[in-house]
Amino acid sequence: MQETTKEKILRESLRLFGDKGYDSTTMKDIAVAVEIKAASLYAHFHGKAEIFKAVFESALSTWVGMINGIFDHAGACEGLEEGLDLILCDFVRAMMGSVAYRFWARVYVFPPNPVGGDELGRIVEMDRSFTERLKAYCVARLPASVAPRDAETLACSLSYFAMGIMMYAELRGGDALMGEIRRGVAFHMKAIATGERSVP
Repeated sequence: MQETTKEKILRESLRLFGDKGYDSTTMKDIAVAVEIKAASLYAHFHGKAEIFKAVFESALSTWVGMINGIFDHAGACEGLEEGLDLILCDFVRAMMGSVAYRFWARVYVFPPNPVGGDELGRIVEMDRSFTERLKAYCVARLPASVAPRDAETLACSLSYFAMGIMMYAELRGGDALMGEIRRGVAFHMKAIATGERSVP
C-alpha cells in the first residue's frame, strides 16, 4: 500500500524532531522533507504542535508494539538467562539507529512546549513499562528461593544496563554490543544465584 501524504508528514516529522528538536524544526523543513508546499501541510494539520502530538501518539503506539513483540519473542525461551539475553539484544537492536529512539531521547531530556503534564506522565510510564515487563518476566522464571525484591532489583538493574548500552550503540556497533549484553546478563544471573548484592 502506498504511503499517504499524512503518513509521510508523520514519518519525516519524527525524523526531524528527533534530529533537530521541536523548536528548531520549521513547517518549511517538514514540507521540504515531504516534498510538498508548506501551505499544503495545513490541509492535514493545523500547525506544528498538532503534527508533534500526532507524531507523539504514533511513536508511542509503535513503542508499545515493539515492547510487546520483544517479550512475545522471548516467551518461548525456557531458561531465564537465555530469555533475558534475547530481550535485551532485541531491545538494543530495535533501538540502534532508530529514528524513534532519537525522538524519544530528545523529548525525554528536552520536552518541547507541546508536551504537557499528561504527555510527560505518559513518557515516564512508557519508560517504566519496559522495567515492569522485565520484572514480571523475571518473577515468572526465577526459582521460588529468590525473593521478589531480588527479581525487582534484577529487572531494574538490567533495564538501566540496557539503556546505558543503547547510548553507545551507534558508536560501537551491534555485534560487539550483543556480546557485552550477554556478559552483563550472565553477571547479573551469577549475582542472583550466589546472593551477592552490590545494593543493600
